[in-house]
Amino acid sequence: CFSNQTNVQFKAKFKFTVFNSRNEEIPTTVYTGTQQLHGYFEYIRRDLLISHVHPSDELQLVLNMTVTFDTVTRTSQAPKTLGPPEPKPAEVTKDLESIFKDAKLSDFTIVVGDKEIPVHKVVLSARSPVFAAMLEPHTEEAKTNRVVLEDVEYEVMHELLMYMYSGRSPNIQQMGLELLAAADRFQLPGLKEMADHVLRSHLIVDTACKFLVFADMYNSPELKNEAVKFISQNINSVIQVYHFRKFLNLHWEILVLLPLLAGYYYVY
Repeated sequence: CFSNQTNVQFKAKFKFTVFNSRNEEIPTTVYTGTQQLHGYFEYIRRDLLISHVHPSDELQLVLNMTVTFDTVTRTSQAPKTLGPPEPKPAEVTKDLESIFKDAKLSDFTIVVGDKEIPVHKVVLSARSPVFAAMLEPHTEEAKTNRVVLEDVEYEVMHELLMYMYSGRSPNIQQMGLELLAAADRFQLPGLKEMADHVLRSHLIVDTACKFLVFADMYNSPELKNEAVKFISQNINSVIQVYHFRKFLNLHWEILVLLPLLAGYYYVY
């Protein structure tokens, strides 16, 4: 008795065979239907079969059943190993900013005017090629663990260091020009790009020529192009704002950047 209690789909092949008195197999019928059946289907009519059988005869019926199941392929995956969650950028920024504000573990001092800023060599070296060279073992700064900077304002240096630690510059809107110069000096391209963007957004008649001079001096091509474009489009307004001839005497290089201004030199 065949029993399928798992509700698995299968196919069955049935072979019915009848043997005669000489134990010879007579023609058979093979059923390979795919539909589901219960009970028997018509193989041979009973009256036809009995008519050829004597009472003393022995009738041999053989049934061969072949059952095949569909192959089921399952792809198993090893359980994913979940590592610890990555720290959020805001958390990293906050932590590094806290390190900058806390002088406990500092190992280097930057002196600006009469103020000292405690910092960490590893951060300076990692963020700025200029500081990395300054802190090579053979340098005086590395031996004394301090450097005096006389040509930068304390507020600008503090803001620059805030960027080096945290990637932020909260006061860049107020000191864009100064940070552009400082970022160029200490080779901080990210801060320089931020300052460049701020200055381009602040291009007005009052600032255009000054921004152009700074852009040329500190190699800021996008700001330079925007300033040239702005001055060209607003030339009459620009020359009325400045003591123009005095400005050009101080910054004659602007005539090279913007030849259009040369014609106004002798007028104003």
